[in-house]
Amino acid sequence: LCVLIGRLFNYIFFVLCSYLALSKIKAGKKLLALFCFLPMTIQQTCSLSYDSNVISFGIIIFALSVNLFYNKLSKKEFLLLVASSILLIPCKSLAYVPLLLIPISYYFKDFSIKRIMKKINSKWIYFIILLLIILLFLVLTLLRKSVAVSSILYPILHPSLFIKVISQTLYSELNGMLNSFIGNPLGLLDINIYAPLLFVYTSFITVVILSTKINITNRIRYVWIFAFAFSFIGILLAMYSWSYSLGFLDLTTTFVIRGFQGRYMLPLALPLAAALTGRKNYNHVSIENVIYINMYLLYFVFASIMIFLV
Repeated sequence: LCVLIGRLFNYIFFVLCSYLALSKIKAGKKLLALFCFLPMTIQQTCSLSYDSNVISFGIIIFALSVNLFYNKLSKKEFLLLVASSILLIPCKSLAYVPLLLIPISYYFKDFSIKRIMKKINSKWIYFIILLLIILLFLVLTLLRKSVAVSSILYPILHPSLFIKVISQTLYSELNGMLNSFIGNPLGLLDINIYAPLLFVYTSFITVVILSTKINITNRIRYVWIFAFAFSFIGILLAMYSWSYSLGFLDLTTTFVIRGFQGRYMLPLALPLAAALTGRKNYNHVSIENVIYINMYLLYFVFASIMIFLV
C-alpha cells in the first residue's frame, strides 16, 4: 500500500508540474505536451524512482527557460526556476547539472568574444590560453599513468580509445537507446511495445519538432545541444565504469558499453528537441491534435501491453 501511495503522489506531482508548465510556456507547447504523454515518461513518473521528480523539475526548468526569451519572469516564476534547479543538481550523481545551462544561456545571448578581445589586450589573452593548454597537457600526461582502466577518466585520457568505444557503442546500442527513450521495454516485467508503434512515435516526434517554432538564436541552440551531449557523454562514461567492472567490456575484444537506457535522457530531451525545432510554426499541427494523437497512441500501447501479458 505504501508503495502504491508513493507512486500516486509522484504522479500527482508530475501532473501538477506539467499543468503549470503547459499553462505558462510561451512557445513549444506542442513539444512539451508530446513529451509529457510519452509512455516512458508516464511510466517513470508513476514509479518510486527519483527519475519522477527529475522529469518534473526538468519540465518546469524548460518551460520557464523558454519564457526568458519572450518576456521577464515574475518573482514567483524566478524563485520557482531557482528552486527547481537547486533540487535537480544532486540527482543522479550530478549527471543533470548541464540542464542548468538552459536557463543560464539566456544571460549569454549577447555574449561576444570579439567584444571582449577589444576591451582586453589580445596578446595577454593568447599568452594565458597557451599557458593553460600547456598546463592541461602536463596534468593529463601525469594522470594518464596513474588512472585505473575502470575509471571514467581512462577513456578521456586515451582519445583514440574514447572514440572507438563511443562509436562502437552508438553503432550497437543506438536503436535500443531510442526505443527505451520512447517506452520499450516498460516496467519490471520488460513489457515490449508493438514494434510498429515505436516507428509511429518516432515519426510523430519528428513531425512535432519540425512544426514547432521557438524564437532562440543559433548560438542558444548550440548551447542547448551541448548541454544534452555533455550529459549524454557523462552518463555513458559512468556506464563504461560499470560495464568494465562487471566484465561486459574488456577493451580487447569488446568495446561496447552496456546498460545505458534512453530514459536516462528524458530530462534533457526537451532542450535538445527545442534546439532542433523548425523556423515556422505550422498551425495544422495544433496542441489539440498533439494531445488527441497521443491519447490514441496510448490506447494502442495499452492494447499492446495486454496482448503481451496474455
